Amino acid sequence: MTSMLELRVFVEGDDVYTHFGGPKLEWVAGTILSKTGPLSYIVQLHDGRTTRSFLLLLKFYQPPPLPKMTPEASGGSKSPVPSTTVPEAEPLVSTDSTLDTTPVLRRSSRIRRAPDRLRYE
Repeated sequence: MTSMLELRVFVEGDDVYTHFGGPKLEWVAGTILSKTGPLSYIVQLHDGRTTRSFLLLLKFYQPPPLPKMTPEASGGSKSPVPSTTVPEAEPLVSTDSTLDTTPVLRRSSRIRRAPDRLRYE
């Protein structure tokens, strides 16, 4: 039975995501520089920093897909595209009563009392 660790192999130059950032642990894109052990790699992040990452903290980087260019979008269309008119939106009419009123801040009506340990009698 093969484990997940045996199936995941990175080589120099692979684009990867690595868990990086201390307590936040966000995925940061980088490139494998070298393998330092059976399960650890040196990764250069895309912002220039380098870090050592364990295999479980790496995953393959998949760049976001680029939108497909159609002939109409690239300007290669020979037939004219009919222009459409966009209806203009009516301006919003605001009432003065909503603009003049400011919300009243609610204050706590609770009476606070010092703890017994702080009372000096």
